[in-house]
Amino acid sequence: MSKTLSIEEVEKILTSGNFESLKGAIEDEKLECKSEPYMLENDHHKLELAKDVSALANSGGGIVLIGAKTEKDPSHLGDEIKEIRPFAQSLIDTERYQKIVTDWIFPTLDNLVVKWWPLASDTGKGIVSILVREQPTSRSPFLITKSVDAKGKLNHILFGFAERRRATASPKSVEELHTLLRDGGLYHTINPKLDAIQEALGRINLKQTIPRPSPDDLLKARLDEVIVALDLGAKYPTYALVAYPLEEVEIPDLFLGHDAKPVKLLEHPPRVRARGFDLDTREVSRNVAGERRQALSPKDRCLSLWKDGMLVFVADGINFLCWPSGGTDRPILRINSLALAESTLEFCELSKALFHDLSPKPQNTSYLLHLRHMILNGNHCSLNPYPVNSTSWMFNQSTQSRGDKIPPGEANSFPVSWEGEINPGEVAFRLVSQVYEWFGLDPDRIPYTEGADGKLVISGEEIRRLNP
Repeated sequence: MSKTLSIEEVEKILTSGNFESLKGAIEDEKLECKSEPYMLENDHHKLELAKDVSALANSGGGIVLIGAKTEKDPSHLGDEIKEIRPFAQSLIDTERYQKIVTDWIFPTLDNLVVKWWPLASDTGKGIVSILVREQPTSRSPFLITKSVDAKGKLNHILFGFAERRRATASPKSVEELHTLLRDGGLYHTINPKLDAIQEALGRINLKQTIPRPSPDDLLKARLDEVIVALDLGAKYPTYALVAYPLEEVEIPDLFLGHDAKPVKLLEHPPRVRARGFDLDTREVSRNVAGERRQALSPKDRCLSLWKDGMLVFVADGINFLCWPSGGTDRPILRINSLALAESTLEFCELSKALFHDLSPKPQNTSYLLHLRHMILNGNHCSLNPYPVNSTSWMFNQSTQSRGDKIPPGEANSFPVSWEGEINPGEVAFRLVSQVYEWFGLDPDRIPYTEGADGKLVISGEEIRRLNP
């Protein structure tokens, strides 16, 4: 069964020598796994080691396990440890690991620990951990001091920056690194003050009422704007959810700092379960041109809220919404029924939380689920309606089988109009049911549902029950 382990729990297991207890652990911001030692004769592998270690250092610390093989699992985000691969102690030189980290990362990390752990049943074999403790903020960021080109040539002039995002070490682009260094990495302290000034100026300047354009006129432009910010590419498979009140509203305190309720909701949106398919970008939100607040994890997901109440979530249509299958040479896209149901339910929960306390409270809300460019290697995406941990799903996961349905196109939008108090489960079901109908599947085949007041709803309880 999958599980999330703290660093302390990982160390306790390592001390016991019973490494089988690591199986099922999910890679996340604090845990990185390697199935075998880094090949340190190769500069590319030295760079990989430096990237992994510096990414953890830039994200509050963590641990690298060497000798744990992971695989992707459709029931949650983050790869899962499936196999322990102990190896002979002679294959690892912990002092050399320490030296390479020191040579390749600036400034030097405090209290880095590279340690061999023997297997309880066979002390001649074991695995290795690299413990990266939380570093003083005054010493960050931790930069990779060397680079390796495509031919394997070492370059001592360039440097790079990586940080841990979810279960991956994400190197910064040149543009992102330039911004980070220019601003001194002080966004957390500067932004609330700038946002408060922006809000105050906005209230002074907007003395007169400005007619609100039709939400439908704004929707396409705003959706395109967020997709561009996500930086996935014009033809990349993309998944989006939109909600907006039809009445004129204004989100209060949107630019008054990170303690304001709408900002907290953007940075910590509701979620059904830990390590699920949630909306959380794990990033601090920012004021964008005094128009919207945006939490953005580039090439992953983005959550944006405009002052007039339009809420937009956009995510990577391949790695978030789908389960790529069919091999690494020509993978095909299968929509993950759990990712679709869970994220849609959480989005509807978020919209309810954001709109509930508005004054006046909106009585009419429009929703949209949008799929764009859902095609890969010339093949349209498919949908297998079964729960992801069911026999039917697992048996058919490697190919598009008879149980999978293909849509008539690569893009479509599915709207829902809602009147009165928002029922997240019912709204989510209405959105998802249109997706199923587009694929030629009856809505009663949607998993993760239950009956409520004579109607089917997407159920958080069912998601947790089937995927604890």
